Amino acid sequence: MFDPFLKSFFVRSCDSSLVKQLKLHVLTSLVSESNVHIILRELQTYVHMSDLASPAVEAIGRCAVRVGAVSDQCMTGLVQLISSSDEKVVCSAVVVIKRLLHASAPLNLLSRLMRLMPKMVAAQARACVIWLVATHVDQVIHMAPDFLRLIAKKFSTESELVKLEALKLAVKLWLVKRDDSEKIVQYVFQLARFDLSYDVRDRCRFLRNLMFNTEILSQHMEEIFMSKKPAPELISSFKERDQFQLGSLSHVLNQRCTKYIDLPEFPAASSDPTLRKEAHAPNELKLEDSEEEEEDDEDEDEEESGEDEESGEEDSDEDEDEEEDDEEEEESEEDDDEEESEEDEEEEDEEDSEPEEKKPAPKPQTKRAPVEKSVNGKSKAVPESNALDLLIDVDFSAAGSRQIMNPTHIESKEIELLNVIEGHGLSLSISYPRINDGQYTAIRFGIINKTDEDLEGIELKSAEGLDVKGNSRIDQIPAGSRVSVDLLIDFGDSATSREWILSRDDGNQKHFRFEVPYGEQVQPIRLSAEDISKEKTRLGGLNRHVIQLERPIDVSRIPEVVNVFRSAGDSGVFTCQTRSRKDVCILTLAEATIECCCDNSVIGRMLAFAVSKNC
Repeated sequence: MFDPFLKSFFVRSCDSSLVKQLKLHVLTSLVSESNVHIILRELQTYVHMSDLASPAVEAIGRCAVRVGAVSDQCMTGLVQLISSSDEKVVCSAVVVIKRLLHASAPLNLLSRLMRLMPKMVAAQARACVIWLVATHVDQVIHMAPDFLRLIAKKFSTESELVKLEALKLAVKLWLVKRDDSEKIVQYVFQLARFDLSYDVRDRCRFLRNLMFNTEILSQHMEEIFMSKKPAPELISSFKERDQFQLGSLSHVLNQRCTKYIDLPEFPAASSDPTLRKEAHAPNELKLEDSEEEEEDDEDEDEEESGEDEESGEEDSDEDEDEEEDDEEEEESEEDDDEEESEEDEEEEDEEDSEPEEKKPAPKPQTKRAPVEKSVNGKSKAVPESNALDLLIDVDFSAAGSRQIMNPTHIESKEIELLNVIEGHGLSLSISYPRINDGQYTAIRFGIINKTDEDLEGIELKSAEGLDVKGNSRIDQIPAGSRVSVDLLIDFGDSATSREWILSRDDGNQKHFRFEVPYGEQVQPIRLSAEDISKEKTRLGGLNRHVIQLERPIDVSRIPEVVNVFRSAGDSGVFTCQTRSRKDVCILTLAEATIECCCDNSVIGRMLAFAVSKNC
């Protein structure tokens, strides 16, 4: 419902800090496979803002949890943020990675975090990395002892949070690889035993007694420390706020404030309906139409007469001023030549004759609407809007400058959706003719009547209200005949399975579902070499996907799998754009990799995967 108004929740420069954080929560609540690339691109911009860096990183993590298709891209972007110079960004990125990698963590990512550990300054970030290594110590069993040695070198200067996590890592190394890590574990416990922090000393005392002095508990240490714990669930901070009135201080702080009054329950008995009727003025105050017209005429006459008097007074004042000026000029210019006096007299005569010639003709009296007068002669100032806010809904995409090409491969294999038994005598199949028609994807339905009778009133319709163009009704299909129905459907750049209904006039109907692959929801476009280079530079980070190829790719089969255009200058570059949102996609084939740069990160990843598996 809110998807068309998604840009209304983008952060504006004039928003307060509370409103900015609320908008981030709204964006992550509305995220889906169809709009996740737009939201991620917006969040990437917020990461570079000082006041929104940490909330934006956390929002990227929530997007990765809600939409599993972009979790790898989000993880790659978060790992890149670890090398940022901003400590807040690094800390938030590591905390989010900790949540995402709770269940399973790849070895290369863990090793990279361990190498970046010396560059991290924030205590929370360093503690999260140690926690990740301790949780997945089985995967980094050969690097973990050396990692603990680096922590032990600066153990006395570390924060309390880091020291507690280091003790946990030491215990797990003692259980998993005691022979190689016994000395370093004892050294860490000796440092913690005489630490200045009481919590660290208390934790060390507890763990030492558990490991060395208690035989019964030491037998169950592996069950206590090495058991897998469930991953934390993503719970919204606004989950329990529905008990407070919207917009109240209690709703903002998520706690009951003083003088807060609960919203009353609905009344058991309805109120008097007369209270909702419109109030009317008493009859004494009402004027008849004729009286109102007479009063309006009198008011207009008074206004016109007042204007005439004012204009007359102004003319008389001007004449008096002119006469005084003439007398002063005559007294001061008595010694002048006769020619100059004659010229002055001619000018005065012309000035006197001008008002007589320019007298306006009387205008017919017309009723004028009353004009509202501004207070103190000043008009109300119109609030100036921020220029950046006006550009939010502007689309700067260069979709209009791209040249749409005809598809290279038109023949498409038919896919059976319903057999004779499921379709009650009808078999249904689909194919993709690849017709360029705006944002619509062409679908060709093939219906075969395998009964001995003619079937009438057959109709295909979408159960989800999709935008469909074309005639979907067939009046009659003779026995043993085949009829094709071409429909143009706007799928909104989504490969979600859609529900359709095949119905007949005799009452038989069948519900079925199918999904259109992303390779058929794009159309080929031609881009110049300069445009391709610019688009590749622009589409980086989460919008770039690289897949390692396990076998050689047949380049000639790529247009069969994906509706793309092959660039003439470079045989390994293919270009296309999505039909609905016009997002550009660039496929680049190398010797051992295939790279896809796309505005829509989900579509880019799926196109690269489809080419690597089917070509």
